[in-house]
Amino acid sequence: MKKFVLGTALFLAIACIWACAANKADVPTDVNCEGVNVDSNTYTLAVKPILDANCATFACHSAAVAESNVNLEAYTPAVAAFQNKDALCTIQHGTDCIPMPDNQPKLADSLIAIIQCWAENGYKE
Repeated sequence: MKKFVLGTALFLAIACIWACAANKADVPTDVNCEGVNVDSNTYTLAVKPILDANCATFACHSAAVAESNVNLEAYTPAVAAFQNKDALCTIQHGTDCIPMPDNQPKLADSLIAIIQCWAENGYKE
């Protein structure tokens, strides 16, 4: 009986890991960082103004509301959202992602490029 329970638990753990890996959000990767100044493309100077205007509003992803546990109003939680919560996929309207901003048109490609280049260059503060 113990072997059966242990075997079942092991099988379920492997199945969960495989399902999570197989269900990773499809993020478009065709970004052109040419024209994006890496030195000034920081959270504070370039990314935060975009997020504040489109995402970290009083009703969505501010520190006070943090819809779906996503806070884009401060550097550390914003980085976590882009690293762990498919935030980039959502603003790109990628496959298997909930498109954001909610009930709004997709952000301009130039704004998405700034955010994606920020991510690709190490999430500078």
